[in-house]
Amino acid sequence: MPAPLLVIGSLAAVIGARHIEHQQREAWEAWFEPAEAPAVAWPATPAHGKSLAQVLRGVDDPAIPWLTFPALRDVTDPAWGAVLTDVLQHLTAADAAHWTDGGAGNSERATDAHEGTHGIHFSLRYARQHEGGFEVGAKVNTLYVLDDRYVMLLEPPMSKAEVAARVPQPLRAFRFQLYVAEQEGWNDRPLYLWDEWVAYTNDCATMIDREQAGLTEDLAVLHDSVQGPLEFSVYALATLLALSEEAPQHLADHPALAAFTAWNLRRAFELYELGRTIPRLRWAESEAYVAELRTGASAAALRDFARALWGPDWTKEVMGF
Repeated sequence: MPAPLLVIGSLAAVIGARHIEHQQREAWEAWFEPAEAPAVAWPATPAHGKSLAQVLRGVDDPAIPWLTFPALRDVTDPAWGAVLTDVLQHLTAADAAHWTDGGAGNSERATDAHEGTHGIHFSLRYARQHEGGFEVGAKVNTLYVLDDRYVMLLEPPMSKAEVAARVPQPLRAFRFQLYVAEQEGWNDRPLYLWDEWVAYTNDCATMIDREQAGLTEDLAVLHDSVQGPLEFSVYALATLLALSEEAPQHLADHPALAAFTAWNLRRAFELYELGRTIPRLRWAESEAYVAELRTGASAAALRDFARALWGPDWTKEVMGF
C-alpha cells in the first residue's frame, strides 16, 4: 500500500493544479488584451515539420526500458479528442471519477488529461513494480507517455530540495513554488517532478489535439499550455545537474534516466513549436522563458551541463542552444 504521506501529497498536487487553473482563468479575464501582447514573429508551421502524432511517437532510444500498459476500458466520446481518450481509456471508471472532473471546456479537458495521467502513474507505481524489475516497495516513479507506453525509473538518492537550488531565479516560473519548493511529502522522491513533467506534456498535447480537431470554446485565450512542459524541462535539467553533483554514480548506473529525460525534452520542445503555430495557444511569456534558457546568463550552467551530457549538436537540434 502507498504511504499515507504520498497519498496526501498526490491529493495536494491535484488540488494545487486545479487551484492554478482557477487562478489562470481569473488572470486572463482580468488582463488579456490581444493588442497589448508583445510583438512576436509567430510561425505558421512548426520548425520541426512534424504532426502531433509524429511528435507523440517520439524518437526511440534503446536505452529506455519501455513497458506496455494496454487500455483498461473501451470508452470514447467525440468531444474528448484522441489524447484525452487515450488517458481515460487507461483509467478504471472509479479512478477516472477520482482524478478527473469531466469539465467541458478546453482547459478543463486538458486538466483532465493532466490529472488523469497522475492517476495512471499512481496506479502503475504501486501495482506493477515487478514489471520494471523492481522489488515491491522500491522507490520508483512511473511515467505514462500515451499509446500504451510507460517507463519505470528508480528514484535517485537525492532530495527535491537539491533541485530547487539549481534552478536559476529568472527560470523559476509560477509553478516553481508549488511543485519544486513545496510538496515536501515528495522531497525524498525528486522524480515527482518527472511525474508532473509528463502530466504537463500530456496536458499540452490534449490542448493542441483539441484545437486542431476544432473542439474549441469561445475564450480569446485558452491556456499557457506550452509553458508547463517548458517549465518542467528546466526543472528536469536542474535535477540531472544536481544528481551529477550529489550522486553521480546513480546517473552512471541508471542510463535510462538521462535517456528518458532526453526523449521527453524533445517531446516538450516539439509540443512548444506546435503550440506556437496555433493562435489561441500562443503565449508570449513562453517566448521570453525559452529565450532566457537559450541565451540568458542565468542558464549558462544548465546549458553547459546539457551539452556535456548529450552533445552540442543534440542540444542545438532539440532545445535550440
